[in-house]
Amino acid sequence: GPAGQSVKALSGNCFHPDVRIKLKDDVIVKMKEVNVGDTLESGSLVIATMKLIKTKTVKLMLKILQ
Repeated sequence: GPAGQSVKALSGNCFHPDVRIKLKDDVIVKMKEVNVGDTLESGSLVIATMKLIKTKTVKLMLKILQ
């Protein structure tokens, strides 16, 4: 489904939660603190975020995608 397709599309392109990023208003936040509706320094609008918990299903899904 859509969630699985998103994980597949992002496989290998995720960020560590503590990576710092600058917002348009020059505020620097950790990736885990970015919210839907934030505008990044580049002008890109954050339209979605995804959080996954470590479960057997997620581990299996990620293993299949590799």
